[in-house]
Amino acid sequence: MTRMALERVYAVWDYWDGIRCGFADCYGRPHYFDARWDEASDDYSEVFELTAVSPATIELVMEQAKIFRSWSNAFHRGEATRESHPALPGQNDHYAHLAQTIRAAIGSAKLAPRTMRGRFEAIPGQDHLPPGVIRSVRVEWSEP
Repeated sequence: MTRMALERVYAVWDYWDGIRCGFADCYGRPHYFDARWDEASDDYSEVFELTAVSPATIELVMEQAKIFRSWSNAFHRGEATRESHPALPGQNDHYAHLAQTIRAAIGSAKLAPRTMRGRFEAIPGQDHLPPGVIRSVRVEWSEP
């Protein structure tokens, strides 16, 4: 099997025993990805449905991810409370507005989703981050 290039992950929206959904490039174009549920194993699989999104949507995703990263870093340093999740005080309404706008963009995508297998790996050089903070990752997509 030919290895594909590692591609950029813009944001992880859900993590439960592994990355479940978020935004990443696939063949150099931005996509929303969402893990498929595997009925046979009663668990998420490494197969994802990818939906192409616009560069404008990715700009909103990156803005939202920056807000969350600030909260996450502060929380894991003991400087923010769990109750303030997912943003530092004063940013929750903006974070929610971004999420609503991004979800609408995903829902209005014109192209049918593509199915790919994803393998995520942490980007080196993040040892300075507090324990518990999800590291920035990149992804290698392959045909399922």
